Amino acid sequence: MYCQFFVALLLSYYYCLTGFSAAAAILPGNHTDKAALLQFMAGVTDDPFGVFQSWNNSNPFCDWTGISCSKQHPGRVIAIQLDSLSLSGAISTSISNLTFLQSLLLMNNSFSGSIPPDIGKLHRLQHLNLSRNSLTGVVPHSLTNCSELQTLGLYYNQLHGSIPSEIGSLMKLQELNFAKNNLTGSMPSSLANISSLVILNLLSNFIQGNIPENLGLFATNLSYLSLSENELSGTIPPTLFNLSLIYLGFTVNQLHGSLPLDIGMTLPNLQTLLLSNNLFGGTLPASLANATAIRILDMSTNSIGGRVPPELGRLQDLVHLNLGSNKFQINDPDSWRFMDSLTNCSKLQVLALNRNNASGVLPESVGNLSTNLRLLMLWTNSITGRIPSGIENLINLEQLLLSRNNFIGSIPDGIGQLTKLKKLDLFINNLTGQIPSSIGNLTQLLNLFLSDNRLTGHIPSTLGKLKNIIALDLSNNGLNGSIPEEILSLSSLSFFFDLSGNSLSGPLPSTVGSLKKLGIFGLSRNKLSGVIPATLGSCEQLEILLMGNNLFEGTIPSSLGNIKGLQELNLSHNRLSGTLPASLANLQVLSSLDLSYNHLHGEVSREGAFRNASAVSLLGNDGLCGGISSLHLPPCLGSSSKKRGWSRSQKIAVIVAVVAFILFLLFLSSLAFLYWRRRLKKQAPSLPSFVDKGRKHGMEASGKRKRLSSEPKTHHLSFSIDSSMLEGEEGPMLLLNRKDGGNEGRDSRSSLHFGDLSSAVLAIFNMDNKALRGWKHGGGMLDERTSPEARAGKGCLPSEIDSVFQVVVNGRRVSEARGWFHEMDHCQ
Repeated sequence: MYCQFFVALLLSYYYCLTGFSAAAAILPGNHTDKAALLQFMAGVTDDPFGVFQSWNNSNPFCDWTGISCSKQHPGRVIAIQLDSLSLSGAISTSISNLTFLQSLLLMNNSFSGSIPPDIGKLHRLQHLNLSRNSLTGVVPHSLTNCSELQTLGLYYNQLHGSIPSEIGSLMKLQELNFAKNNLTGSMPSSLANISSLVILNLLSNFIQGNIPENLGLFATNLSYLSLSENELSGTIPPTLFNLSLIYLGFTVNQLHGSLPLDIGMTLPNLQTLLLSNNLFGGTLPASLANATAIRILDMSTNSIGGRVPPELGRLQDLVHLNLGSNKFQINDPDSWRFMDSLTNCSKLQVLALNRNNASGVLPESVGNLSTNLRLLMLWTNSITGRIPSGIENLINLEQLLLSRNNFIGSIPDGIGQLTKLKKLDLFINNLTGQIPSSIGNLTQLLNLFLSDNRLTGHIPSTLGKLKNIIALDLSNNGLNGSIPEEILSLSSLSFFFDLSGNSLSGPLPSTVGSLKKLGIFGLSRNKLSGVIPATLGSCEQLEILLMGNNLFEGTIPSSLGNIKGLQELNLSHNRLSGTLPASLANLQVLSSLDLSYNHLHGEVSREGAFRNASAVSLLGNDGLCGGISSLHLPPCLGSSSKKRGWSRSQKIAVIVAVVAFILFLLFLSSLAFLYWRRRLKKQAPSLPSFVDKGRKHGMEASGKRKRLSSEPKTHHLSFSIDSSMLEGEEGPMLLLNRKDGGNEGRDSRSSLHFGDLSSAVLAIFNMDNKALRGWKHGGGMLDERTSPEARAGKGCLPSEIDSVFQVVVNGRRVSEARGWFHEMDHCQ
């Protein structure tokens, strides 16, 4: 017996020297725990930090990383702590075999899948934290069997379903955190049974219904209650205001009612009160000043009215005060007194009074607020007067938001001393004067919004020192001059840059290509001129480009086709010419293209944005043709139309030029005719007597024939005139103009010799209608039934004249007159 005792004593001593793992080698249950751990490790698919390298047979499993074993029960695992190690995979169901497990901490990893239902077998489990993973499925009802649970953390996962109604059976539970999941249903009334509960966090789920009325009756130790961002309705149970709450959060729900007037008395330890984005009414109780520990008070986006209690100035620890988007009455100096009292809150960092329809003049005391103030929000009110110059004292201010008010006067130059400012928002006011050059000192500025004021003058080139700016809006002012190249070199601009609605002039500098990160660029409604720089195509991140209503000219740069993400392009109402770049058809995401009212011509593509007529406006470009039928453009006529299309104005100019040229020719012709007519009139007297004489005496033809018979070869002229063409003429004048070669023929009687007729005018006959008609009918010389030779009066012509002639009567061409011309060997 003593020997057995001695052996046992030696074994115990050995175990003490070699550790519990040696004992574990022979104690029952150790194999089960090791096997469960190995199965757990097998479920891990990614171990970037090599946590499981120590999980091998060369090391006792109680020495493995993250594993703790019991001292009272050697070889039994009581804790697994593997948080924040970026582990991936699924949580093995073998975990339920670790029956001595008290703590399972796997938060801040990437575990996925569902929570093992058998986890409810861990009756000794006290702390379960699986937060900040990617777990799905429901909250296992079996968890309610873990009666020893003190902390249960499942927040920041993707769990769904409702909270188990039996959750109230966890009587030792102190912290319940299911925040940031997709839980639905209502709050279990059994939660009120957990008298030990200190922290209840159901933030950001989809829980509906009322807050259990008895929650404040039994959970008397509750100090942290967060039910924000759910779909809760009804009122806050009055019993909750009798607890020793430190944190009370109900933001973004549909709760209504009003706060108890004595809230500051019943919740004296309150540090955080978050009731924003609900339907609360009533007033803000002045008794809150008795909860002197309050640091954060957010009542924004409700319907709370009345005056802001000046007593809030007694909250010495107040850091965050947000009363924005309510119905507070702030309209006279007395109602602005709270601003004076807040100067006593030396720790104040956030003050928000936006959207309260506050009016009147902003007190100068705003400049005496805590120098720790980082955010001042007064936007969307009706505040008048000037921006207090003391604003420059708020040296730690990061955001100054005064937009949508009625501020007048100039922007204080001292605003340039707020060197930590990251956002300056003054748009939609009545500010005048120039933009202070001192704003260039705000080198940490990210957003500068000065649009929709009455600012004038040039854009300060010092804005080019804002190397961190991502958004700049100076639109809808009266700014003039050119765009400083220094601003267009701000490569940090990535959100938007808007200069539209001013009177800026001059060309767009080519340095615009430095805006490679810019998403929205607005230059419309200015007086910018010159060509659009091709470097604009380097702004490859642009999504919206607005350049309409300017004086840009030249062609559209084909480099715009490099902006693959461009969604809206407006170049309307400019003086652009040329054809549409083919590269525009490559902009596949372009959903709005406005090129209207320019001088563009040529064929319109059928690809890209041009396939959607509702997305394209080409009005006022009369030279454009082709495209899809719904664009209603004229068809392109041949290849010449493709190469060159004429606008309506060009066509009109050509027509006017042609008509003018024709009129000029007619004018010259008229002058020539008048000249020859005057000249021939001077020679006319000898011809009538000659004709009269020939008419009475046979024109003494025989004598003339004898005179001409001795001459060599001559030519004869035969002509006939339809007398109906001469009806009503007084003293017709027959003008025979040289036209073309004649035909040979034989001599006939009544020949007239006209002498040397080398000029174009051959003869002029001054005869009255009677004589001509008599000549026609007398003697049958012009009888319609005779041959052409017999119906002609003939004259001998020199051989060098062998042309066809036309007849002109009184300066009017008689196109119906017919003439036969014969070339004869001799005049007889």
